[in-house]
Amino acid sequence: MKKIRGKRRYFRELWRTVQNTDLDVRDSSWYDYKHFHLDFYGLGNYSAKMRKVHIKAHMSLCDSFLKQLSTYENPYQCWVVIDMNDAGADAVYIHTENPNSTPFPNEFEGVNWDCELPEILTNILNENRYYIGHFKSEFGEAYIFQPKSKHFPKAEFLLSDI
Repeated sequence: MKKIRGKRRYFRELWRTVQNTDLDVRDSSWYDYKHFHLDFYGLGNYSAKMRKVHIKAHMSLCDSFLKQLSTYENPYQCWVVIDMNDAGADAVYIHTENPNSTPFPNEFEGVNWDCELPEILTNILNENRYYIGHFKSEFGEAYIFQPKSKHFPKAEFLLSDI
């Protein structure tokens, strides 16, 4: 494996992106599965240490979005997807009612909300702050982290059905 040069600069820019990403939230705003990838090149696939930093960055970006959405009057959903096979597919999602006729709220069909976390994720996040789900598809497996908040109309409904 080729050595990655400029990691310090790369991670400094990564955290700068997390701090400076703005949703430009207004009451007229809407989001149709808007998502943000922080590890576009999949550098988290090189080592567990790099992967953990990227996962922490995605969780921090989600927290930043929740702060920005705190003044938003309409219902919304925000969640993080961590793809276990490809770090480049990890993303933070924002979804609201929208004029594109995309179903809202997202139902998260096929997600197992009663799951065990893999070792790489256990020390990274506070399990009490998130609804944690796991799903498998033809592309592999992934975990969903949906923050527990009053603005998630479906999260309580899904968990009460288990």
